[in-house]
This record gives sequence, C-alpha cells and structure tokens, in this order.
Amino acid sequence: TRQFDAGLRYAITDDIKLVAGVFDISKPYFNLDANNRFDVLGDVVNRGVEASIAGPVTDTLSVVAGGVLLWPKVTGEAVAEGRVGPRPVAAIGQRFEFSADWRPPFATGMSLDGRLAYRSAETATVSNRVEIPGRTQVDIGGRYRFRLANRNALLRLQITNLFDVEGYDLRGAGAYGPIPGRLFQGYVTVDF
Repeated sequence: TRQFDAGLRYAITDDIKLVAGVFDISKPYFNLDANNRFDVLGDVVNRGVEASIAGPVTDTLSVVAGGVLLWPKVTGEAVAEGRVGPRPVAAIGQRFEFSADWRPPFATGMSLDGRLAYRSAETATVSNRVEIPGRTQVDIGGRYRFRLANRNALLRLQITNLFDVEGYDLRGAGAYGPIPGRLFQGYVTVDF
C-alpha cells in the first residue's frame, strides 16, 4: 500500500473553518473473481480531492458542507484482459453533503435541522457492467430541549428520505439491498 496526501486548514473567520485536501492511495484490489472466490484482482488507485467548510454563520445558524471528487482506477493483467472492469466495486465519482442547524431565537430550547446529500452513480460489479444510479436525498428534523421530572430531556423528531427516493444500496459485488423509503421517527431521551 502506498499513500500520498496533502491538505490545508484555513480559518475564514474565527468560527468558520475550511479544510481541503488531495490524496493518492494505491493498494491491492481484492474482490470476487470469475469463480466467485475472493482474491487479488489487480491494484486499485484512488485519487481525489475533498473539502469541507463548517461553523456558525450567525448566532443561531450553523452549517457543514463538504464534497469529494474521486478518480478510482483498477490496473493489472485482469483489466488488460477484460476480466475485470477499470473501476473498483463501490466506486463513486462525486459525493456532496450540506447540513444546517437553526436555533430560532423566539423558541428557547428548539432547533431545526436539514441535510441534503448527493452521490453519483456507484460501480456495482467487478465487470463494471452494472452500476447503481446516483441519487439525492433530503432529511429534516427538529430537537426540543426541556426539563422532565427535574432532569434534562430531549425530544427528537426526524423525517429521513423526505421525498421517498427509491433505489438500492450496494452490499458487495453484485449484492444489493433497497434503501429505506421515507421514514418518520421520534424519541425522547432523559438524563439520569
């Protein structure tokens, strides 16, 4: 295995930080071969750039945003012979996320949050003949901090996959499971 990386951290303000980096990682590529045996199929090189920005934008609004651009590649005899595709299983080219948390000044103890997540198509088989389409998902939620029986308590309500995006998650080379549909959940926690 060989890895090169470099990065920087920059304070945009006292509270808002930017972190960025580049990387180049090479290692043996293990996966299922044509006989369904887990074996070394070549070498995989993962090159990419990543960046994030995080911090409070105002006294009541905090954000986190980040993204990764990847250029994964498989090399070796099996690729040259066409038995293995040039992209590793689970390879994606892009991933971006944005999250925000707002504490309304008129509602002490309450916060509202949201998350927007995008991921590009994902390589699903060793041959690269199948890929899982890209998708964008949205989650929203809220928290309310209060006292219950003289103890600190928290009510959390959340809707994940707000727009009920359908699709599959990759479980392994050629193995899939459905992504959960829209889900509403809530719970209360109490400090003891």
